[in-house]
Amino acid sequence: MPRFYFHVFNHIMLHDSEGQELAGIEAAVREARNAAADLICDDIKAGRLIDPGHRIEVTDAQQRRVHVLRFGDLLRERSPRGGSD
Repeated sequence: MPRFYFHVFNHIMLHDSEGQELAGIEAAVREARNAAADLICDDIKAGRLIDPGHRIEVTDAQQRRVHVLRFGDLLRERSPRGGSD
């Protein structure tokens, strides 16, 4: 399985030197989305403003950037709603 690294750029910069083995890029993107959601929740709980420019950069084992998830992109998404309005 390929290894992916998740570098965080928010109020701190965190370089992931360990990474995670995941099935592929799609799984890495899901992991980045979950991590960003957790970080956003932590910021809210700490009373920090959410900066839409904060991001997680996903790189592969050769440190090539394969995906960038900006927090603002995640905040703008709408989840599907069940039922009728």
